[in-house]
This record gives sequence, structure tokens and C-alpha cells, in this order.
Amino acid sequence: MLIHWLSLPFFAGKNLSIDFSHLCLVGVIGAGLATLAFRQQKEKIISAWKKEKQQILVWALGCLGFLIITAMLLNFLAVLVSGAPAKKPLNQQMLEGQQTGDSSLWALIKAGFGIVIWAPLLEELIFRWLLFEAFGNNYLSVFLSSLAFGLAHYHGEASPAGIIVFLIYPIMGLAFAYTYRRKKNLIWPIACHSLNNLVAFTFILVSLLK
Repeated sequence: MLIHWLSLPFFAGKNLSIDFSHLCLVGVIGAGLATLAFRQQKEKIISAWKKEKQQILVWALGCLGFLIITAMLLNFLAVLVSGAPAKKPLNQQMLEGQQTGDSSLWALIKAGFGIVIWAPLLEELIFRWLLFEAFGNNYLSVFLSSLAFGLAHYHGEASPAGIIVFLIYPIMGLAFAYTYRRKKNLIWPIACHSLNNLVAFTFILVSLLK
């Protein structure tokens, strides 16, 4: 899974071995995509944030509410199907496993940066900007973006309940792709994605500190 692999440096602890070539490749990909996107949209991004900051945050809150309700409904449906809660997504298991082994402040800062800032930025550059640049600002791009985002987050759970819970990822990708198609500015889906991950990270931290 591309995004989990690219995100490894920010979750790396004693259980993961990250070599220098991996770090270089991640840096080149991230810096290259960020540079291309910024050169193309820097004026739009800066202008939109200055003029529409409040609207962007309101939209992000609305998107977050939609995703929370959707996730709750999918989890409820998974319980009805299996009689027990589905397994946690792979990225959440990975984070909780790393933080259980290393709960230092630095480890939490690295994980928070990776989840709230790095992952949303990199994933929006790949799944929104790159795909929309390749296929155009149309519903085909929305579909491909949603599908690719979902598959990149597939957690390997093949049970009916696991598949039901997994659907939150393509739905999440659909919400971000629709946002980008409508607003035509990366700052909107990045804000939605970052807020969603911030809330998820907060809940994970609370569960770890119990």
C-alpha cells in the first residue's frame, strides 16, 4: 500500500527498519509533488486561504460530520452482520502498536506530524491533484480518485464485517475528490483531510492514555 509505505518514516520505531534509500525516495517524491503542485496553484492556495479561511473550515467541519456519521453507520452495520465489532483499520493498528512500544513525547510528535500534516498533504497531492491533472476535472477523476484512495487504505480484512468497515475509505476519498472537483483548489481537500485525521489521532491518543 503506497501511502502506508511512504508514511513509514513518521511511524518508525524499534519495530521498523528504514534505510537511507527509503528516506531519500520518500523525500524526492514528496518534495517533487509538492513543488509541482505549489508552482501551479500557489497563488490560488494562498489567496483562497486568506479570503476564504472561514468557509474552508466550515466546509471541513461539514465533511468531518458526514464522515463520522458514515463511519458510525458502517460500524453498526458490521456489528449486525458479524455479531462483533470489526477489526481496526491497519493504519490505526500500526500507530497504536508503535505508540504502545514508544509513548515518548517525541514519538507522539512524529506520529502527529505524519498523520495530521504529512499524510493529508501527500495523499491529496497523489489522489487528487495528480489524478485530476491526468484525467481532467470530471467525474471519471472523482471515481478513480475515490477508488485509488480506498484501495491504498485496504487493511486486508476479507470478512463481510471487515469489507463493510473498509468502505469508509472510498467514501472518504469520494468526499475529498468531490471537494476538489467543486472548489478546484487543493487547500479545500487538504483542510478536510487534516481535520479528519486530527480528530482520529485525538481519539487514538485518548485510547492509548487510558
